[in-house]
Amino acid sequence: RGRDAAGEAVFDWSTRQIVVYKGAGKVKEVFTPDFDFEAHNLLSDRGIGHNRYGTDDTGDKDDPSCSQPMVGEYKGRKIAIAYNGNLPERERLKLKQRIPADAPEGANVDTTDILTAIITADGDNWEERIANGLRGIHLAYSLTILTDNGEVIGVRGPSGHWPLWVGEDNKKIILSSETRVDEIEGFNHIVWKEVKPGELVNIT
Repeated sequence: RGRDAAGEAVFDWSTRQIVVYKGAGKVKEVFTPDFDFEAHNLLSDRGIGHNRYGTDDTGDKDDPSCSQPMVGEYKGRKIAIAYNGNLPERERLKLKQRIPADAPEGANVDTTDILTAIITADGDNWEERIANGLRGIHLAYSLTILTDNGEVIGVRGPSGHWPLWVGEDNKKIILSSETRVDEIEGFNHIVWKEVKPGELVNIT
């Protein structure tokens, strides 16, 4: 549905790096019919995507730096994140208060706060860092995350106000934060399951 920006992040197995491509406009305007995914190193067996429809009222709403997936790095850790939701200022303040002073700065949007809270959180693995970084943040969000070791993770906020679905057939596994995924042409044979509020799904 988003019209502001579109992008995707994939895991490149040859370099073991996260590769991101994004641009302004609708999906079909960024990824045109003749878009060369191979030339942009975007062919992979795993990745996340996002199309943005900005809802915040900050001055950064239409800034290209707000497009997703966003990538964050801190002390050797790196993830890409795609976010669907809207955190009010009081929830963002909770996140900001737990972010260390040496953390990287980004666009002034709630996605940046979520991303930075996760990459700077304590934990021996990404599941623990996600849990510690988002602990106590109860309002509307769903996330898909691509980690620096090739995991694809989906997280549905504890409130359950925002949807998250996981679908599977014998060739692929898909996460979606839209409720109409079963109506997409070619996807109606996939078995879909609603992710529970507060649940994390790790696709390895």
